[in-house]
Amino acid sequence: MTTARNSILAAILGLTVTGVAAADEAPAPAAAAPVAATKTSSMPDLISKSYGSILVRHSTADKVSPAGDSNIVPSIIAIPTLGTKLFDEKLDLAASWAFKKTASSLRLNKVETYLEASYSVIDNDHVTFYPYAYFEQANGNSFSWVDVGPHVDVKASPIQLPVGKLALSAFVEPLAEFASGHGATAEKSPVRDRTTTHSGDATLLTEGQAAPAPAEKEIEMRDAAIYSTSEVAARLAVDAVKGLSFGTGVDLLQSWVPKYDAKTVDNDTRYSLAGYATKSAVMNKVSVSYKLSDSVTVSNQVRYMVNGLYAERYDSSKLVGGVSANIENRLTLTATLF
Repeated sequence: MTTARNSILAAILGLTVTGVAAADEAPAPAAAAPVAATKTSSMPDLISKSYGSILVRHSTADKVSPAGDSNIVPSIIAIPTLGTKLFDEKLDLAASWAFKKTASSLRLNKVETYLEASYSVIDNDHVTFYPYAYFEQANGNSFSWVDVGPHVDVKASPIQLPVGKLALSAFVEPLAEFASGHGATAEKSPVRDRTTTHSGDATLLTEGQAAPAPAEKEIEMRDAAIYSTSEVAARLAVDAVKGLSFGTGVDLLQSWVPKYDAKTVDNDTRYSLAGYATKSAVMNKVSVSYKLSDSVTVSNQVRYMVNGLYAERYDSSKLVGGVSANIENRLTLTATLF
């Protein structure tokens, strides 16, 4: 018994000594690596991806009446814009407010409010495609407009010429428009230019009239008007003067606007669709622009309207795409604020 007990104690002691020795020979554990500080933005993407800009434009428009009378109309327009880009900067949301001063006013008056949204689907060196939507509210009455449609932009590779780099481009933008509200007129005020163009002024035009509405009558468009803008443009960036460029472009403006018949039933005026009024015009543009800095650009553009496909003189009664002047000069200053 004694011999067995001694054998067990010897085995236990042997295991203990072996474990201690193994512990002594084992390498010391590595010191804990310092935790790297991770820098995180304190602002959400809504703020960190935000931007702001302002456009100030002086326009001199020659509005020729159907009788041939010329009326020179000067105006000043200021349009501040606030926006943000989300989802890897694919979704662009922006709000703009248009303030206008005419020769008969001593101050800027707010005339329009705009909300815009676009989502970039294709964006590379040659093709840009995005669905686009915007909401427009006229100041002074309750008329509003909602436009929805695709924008497709095609650009050729720049061509190096002896005097500078030539860029050729084209785009098409068909929009379906719905109008609603009540007031004395359903005509849009053509002050906010939405569509980016490559031919000079960084803006193009505001779409045209909604369906006609009698004075002080309410209208709710159940049928969309279609406004299409197509452009072919060229821009030459001059090598000798950095920031200086010349541009030219031709825009085809087309519209299909619902017409409504009015009927009075039990002292209630009701409207029914009576077809579509179709119009078209060509806008010819020549421009020069100079980039004063990375955030400030000044440009001057001359526009000349022709009704149809160069069919006849354009006058104020045509009103295709909201453009009432047959000749217009635009001196524009655009600045990126942040």
